[in-house]
Amino acid sequence: MANIIDYINWRGDLPVNAAFPWNELDDLVMARASYLPFEQLFGKKPEQEEAAAPLADNMQDSAVNWEDPENRIDSASDRIDQNQVLPLFIAAARMAAMPSEVFHFREDPKLVAALADSRRYQPLTVSDYVEHTQDEKQEQFAAVTIHLPNREMYLSFRGTDASLIGWKEDFNMAFQTHIPAQIEALRYVQLISRKFPHEMMRLGGHSKGGNIAMYAAFYMPERTKTRVLAVLNYDGPGFMSDIMEEKKEDTVIDRFRVYIPQESVVGRLLEMSVVPTVVYSESSNVHQHNIYNWQVMKDRFIRAENLTGGSEILDESLKQWLEETSPEQRQIFVDGLFDVVSTTNAKTVREMGFGILKNFPGLVKQYRSISEEDRKTIMSMLQLFGKSYAGAFMNYRRQQTDTPTQEEAQIQEAATNTEQVPGQASFTPLPDSTGER
Repeated sequence: MANIIDYINWRGDLPVNAAFPWNELDDLVMARASYLPFEQLFGKKPEQEEAAAPLADNMQDSAVNWEDPENRIDSASDRIDQNQVLPLFIAAARMAAMPSEVFHFREDPKLVAALADSRRYQPLTVSDYVEHTQDEKQEQFAAVTIHLPNREMYLSFRGTDASLIGWKEDFNMAFQTHIPAQIEALRYVQLISRKFPHEMMRLGGHSKGGNIAMYAAFYMPERTKTRVLAVLNYDGPGFMSDIMEEKKEDTVIDRFRVYIPQESVVGRLLEMSVVPTVVYSESSNVHQHNIYNWQVMKDRFIRAENLTGGSEILDESLKQWLEETSPEQRQIFVDGLFDVVSTTNAKTVREMGFGILKNFPGLVKQYRSISEEDRKTIMSMLQLFGKSYAGAFMNYRRQQTDTPTQEEAQIQEAATNTEQVPGQASFTPLPDSTGER
């Protein structure tokens, strides 16, 4: 089986042209670019983090009027190094010489090696890399702009990295309509669209990166939306119901493209306005979220026939859980869990795993320090999810039992046709698994 690295190795010698145009696999490669360690090449300016701090201050639970001069982002331009421009293949070649520790995922070094040798991506340049994590605002954000042929650019947004703050921000989506990374993505799009006013745009990202790309497309000014060619979400979550209700008539939705693996978990969270394309992944469970397990052939993804039972069950149970709980209850639940985990002093998910094993008594002590009322809420939320999951599982099993298989349906149909026409010859039996009748 083949993935996007194989695609680059196989087709990387073919330039983008009418005979072999830009395709859905190229879009995924660009979405992945935001995970690459550009900070090792461009570094960080201290003022970037200082300037990023007030980004979410004006965002309330209603949309920001970005036409208002007070909400414009001209003052944020010092966050971008005007000299941050580098051919993609050169950036990739330099990254290929870096130690594996600087990469977020173990497959990324193979990706940069393929990019460095690819003729297809040689004309591309990268610019305007931004990356920061802010504990006080519970925000993790990174983005980079890739300039494509034909006066187009791809704004690539990073999803959740290994930082615990990034994961906390993800969980906050369960009760916050607008999270800091979404607002930061919108500001980034505004800045880049003004800096390069004559280029059309593609926005994309994997996981949370796909969500914040869609968010930016929803809330950018209408005049900017006319420059958007596509918005790509690769197994990223949807939105709270109030955003979907507010934006249900937005014409930019027609340019949304959503891809999820057949056993998707993250891509089924919250509400989505687009029917996803289901991609075949050679892995299982949460490992399907890894795009390096998504299978490709020639210039496209291999499609899966449908979603698995596990994905459908989890989707139904989470929707019921969200319907039967309030945002306030979900905030108590999420904040309580992360307060307990904070006793490990972990900065990454990996450190958290080791910290839980080493400091389990401390976790218990921290949990007991939570108010009795909040502990009751946390326990009731866990019990409700268990009940929702059990109900969804039984519903799925019942549907599978009540629904005949394809062969059973064909036999039923043939039998029905035979009964409707007296004297008609009996139907031909279906072949068995060996192909014999």
